[in-house]
Amino acid sequence: MGNTEYKVRHILVEQEDEAKAIIVNLKKGAKFDDLAKQSKDPGSKDKGGDLGWAPTAGYVKPFGDAVAGLGKGKIPKSRSRPTSATT
Repeated sequence: MGNTEYKVRHILVEQEDEAKAIIVNLKKGAKFDDLAKQSKDPGSKDKGGDLGWAPTAGYVKPFGDAVAGLGKGKIPKSRSRPTSATT
């Protein structure tokens, strides 16, 4: 992981079916910024889900690992951890 910083946006939801619905909408062309308003994260939902720039070590390990494993603009499959997309 090293010192590489990533600009991360995410949408935090409580249920996996919510995450799956968001992913479907993204694939249909919905704007991430609009969908992020559904996020349970009060610190990022009004900023389009933007978490800013940070190394993966700045996040909880499962989230940091997911970020490091994604390519620019990619969306991970839904899972029980927070869902994110890198920009």
